[in-house]
Amino acid sequence: MALRALPPASGTLLALMCVSFVLETLASGASSRDTLVGFGASFRPYFIHGQYWRLVMAMFLHLSQRTWR
Repeated sequence: MALRALPPASGTLLALMCVSFVLETLASGASSRDTLVGFGASFRPYFIHGQYWRLVMAMFLHLSQRTWR
């Protein structure tokens, strides 16, 4: 069985997720709400004021259930 290359879109998304995970982890990870908001977490007041990119960026964030307690 030969290994196939990832389609360009899949490879790009995978790379973006890996990069965002590493950067987020270096910046204190999901243990800080400020870090998550800084990395683009979906936060209604910011979204209402025109930061629509947060809808897409929130898909790349990695968070822990402990963060929001």
